[in-house]
Amino acid sequence: MTYDTLMNIRLNMIPTIYIRAFDSDFYQVFDKTMLNTIRSAYTSRFHVELYMTPTAYSNLDGAQQVQNLYTGLVDNYIRVYALWIKVDQIENWPKDTTRNANIVRSAVKAAKQLGFRKIGIYTSLEEWNTITGNITDIDSDTLLWYHIFDSPANFDDFKSFGIWQTPSVKQYKKDDELEGATVNRDIFSYN
Repeated sequence: MTYDTLMNIRLNMIPTIYIRAFDSDFYQVFDKTMLNTIRSAYTSRFHVELYMTPTAYSNLDGAQQVQNLYTGLVDNYIRVYALWIKVDQIENWPKDTTRNANIVRSAVKAAKQLGFRKIGIYTSLEEWNTITGNITDIDSDTLLWYHIFDSPANFDDFKSFGIWQTPSVKQYKKDDELEGATVNRDIFSYN
């Protein structure tokens, strides 16, 4: 995204931007295409948070995938303190919930060890249950960003699952147009 686009979005009172930082497609590598977006977001005074989608179809475990992301940030002089790990799109995960859960556990643990201060999971109740078997043994301070698209901008539809009794973020709208950019809409809990 360009600086001008980001400034226009920022003027719409959007305080936080979530940027993909790890390409889980075939190569499982640091996504260098987002470097300019991160720099422009900081210049536009956004609070920057990253997300990654680990893959279970890799010879790298979750920790190694997080390490690759972290190394890419350090090598490019980028400092970000928040990392969200996406556990979504059931069709992109194998049916082996034990393997999937191990990927997620090791990714969360590695993010904490590498110094990310805010670590969370992006998922839905159905995705979490189907992909991980509803694991409850990840770090208890791991945050939840859940999604129910085309729903009200509130938390009334939240049902507890995994380790979460309350969410931190809800994505309620996907692929919305704002200032010439396609954005997703989220609300934040301040509990």
